[in-house]
Amino acid sequence: MAGDYHRDDELCRADSLFPAWQGGRVMDILRITNLYKSFGNKKVLENLNCNIQTGSIYGLIGANGAGKSTLLRIINDVYRKDSGSVLIDGEEVQDNEKLKQRLAFLPDDLYLIQGYTLKDMAKFYEA
Repeated sequence: MAGDYHRDDELCRADSLFPAWQGGRVMDILRITNLYKSFGNKKVLENLNCNIQTGSIYGLIGANGAGKSTLLRIINDVYRKDSGSVLIDGEEVQDNEKLKQRLAFLPDDLYLIQGYTLKDMAKFYEA
């Protein structure tokens, strides 16, 4: 079946739904390297490194103020990182309009215009 892969040897069949599957090898869909973010003198993320392979499911847990929401906002280019790299399918996220068309971010402090659907809000922020 298209998209099947074996973790033991990382062999897989190419599938157009997952561009990170290249040449029959499982690639990182998300790669974060040496990520730093601070707000004033407060370091929020320091030397964060993470690789997530296509088809993986991860949870992001931590105490309040640990930087979970900040990380998600950086991944979606809502916040700018101080330094480091955030790659999705091998492309830098920051200021990448083409890549951002494939992303969606739903924060916990959601603001919707009354009567708008999520689709309406996506179109609103698209402009």
